[in-house]
Amino acid sequence: MLLRLTHLAFVSRGPAQPRPDAIAIVEGSSPAAPERVFVPGWLPCGECTLCRRGLAGACARGVTPVATALTSDARPGTLDLPDRFLCPIDQGNPDAPLSDAVAAAAGAVATVIEAHARSGLGPGDTAHWTGAGVLAQIGTRVATARLGGRATESDRGVHRVFIDSDDDSLASQALAAVGPGGTVTYLGARPAGLAAWSGVPGVRVLLGCGGYDPDFIPEALATLRRREIDVAPFLDHRAWQTSDSILTPSPYPGDAIVVITL
Repeated sequence: MLLRLTHLAFVSRGPAQPRPDAIAIVEGSSPAAPERVFVPGWLPCGECTLCRRGLAGACARGVTPVATALTSDARPGTLDLPDRFLCPIDQGNPDAPLSDAVAAAAGAVATVIEAHARSGLGPGDTAHWTGAGVLAQIGTRVATARLGGRATESDRGVHRVFIDSDDDSLASQALAAVGPGGTVTYLGARPAGLAAWSGVPGVRVLLGCGGYDPDFIPEALATLRRREIDVAPFLDHRAWQTSDSILTPSPYPGDAIVVITL
């Protein structure tokens, strides 16, 4: 399917090279009602050991179709992808459609939804997000909305603890915070101290430097349509400059969801 890219988006995460997602319009759709789709910036191979374990965000054999389409010489224009990789944006809630910028944040929301799902977060649980990054802030708000206010700032006896940081020192804090039968889910690069977690009951780890499984994008878009979370405060709007300015890691880790209008 031929797509015309209109917006790029990624979470600024310091030394991690961005994998920009995109908002695109399907070429040939009606100008009066253009068909908008979300293009995941990361497409896992689906066959490696990590993919089979459900850790698609950590796949080492996946491809980055949007980043590949960027060049230093020209503004990105079109991209050709099978429709199975694309997520329609304008489904449900037709009277209050998502703006392009809000829809572009679906990758960040999918990351925290995946973390919640992998942790087993459910009714009656408490959740605590550790870290100062934008994913921690979104994770706290999504958990609060879904748990009816049971997301907590407490650091003891929590059912589900999430770490949005590659600071290995937070591992011991997380283990101290989690309650009996609880879980710790770690977003980001594999922590050097992960071996110290071996044998600790209930510890689960989500790897991938903020990567996500594209299968969670439809739920993320539905979450945004239902207005469960307001992502506007986390958006950093920028104009297109060059691909180098996009693909160069930001010196401000986790500070915003960068949205670039093409």
